[in-house]
Amino acid sequence: MMTTLHPTTQLNDRAQIVLSIEIKDLSQTITQLVQQGIHFTINYSPMPEKYMERADVGCESLGIEPIFQDDSNLKYVFMQKIDQVIQKSISAGTTPLIQEVAKATEMKCSRVKVKLMELTGKTFYQYYLIVKMEYAAKLLKTGYRASQVSEKIGYNQPIKFNKMFQKYYGMTPYRYRKQHESD
Repeated sequence: MMTTLHPTTQLNDRAQIVLSIEIKDLSQTITQLVQQGIHFTINYSPMPEKYMERADVGCESLGIEPIFQDDSNLKYVFMQKIDQVIQKSISAGTTPLIQEVAKATEMKCSRVKVKLMELTGKTFYQYYLIVKMEYAAKLLKTGYRASQVSEKIGYNQPIKFNKMFQKYYGMTPYRYRKQHESD
């Protein structure tokens, strides 16, 4: 078993040791760590392409499912980044720009639009409005008045917020708040 030990660093009251392990020895090493009750994390660094033809042992032969067997985890990360940009802009009372999402996801604007449409069936602006209205509903449920919510989520005119909320939920913010007071 080829194992390379890298220098340790002190993290709080625990030491961190970095081991470089050949893939063929990974299963045995993990088993030993688990049996000894040692806390560990695995960071994978792919081999340079010039060595790939020699990598004849894969995850499946170890009985380990590849992390990105399907790209559901990547989809989650993509949507999480979009949500973070939208939530940040809602908190600031501004409208998010597709360019901000493109920067956060490290994609071109056109690719973000296509990917979002594939995942949600919505345009960026439609998705943004959904998140915004759901946030407004949450605020109403916690006791905020419609005028307060309107201002908090970036509407300069409460009537515009009322119309958008009614279009989305089928009732006025006031009625929604009264209906959910006991929740």
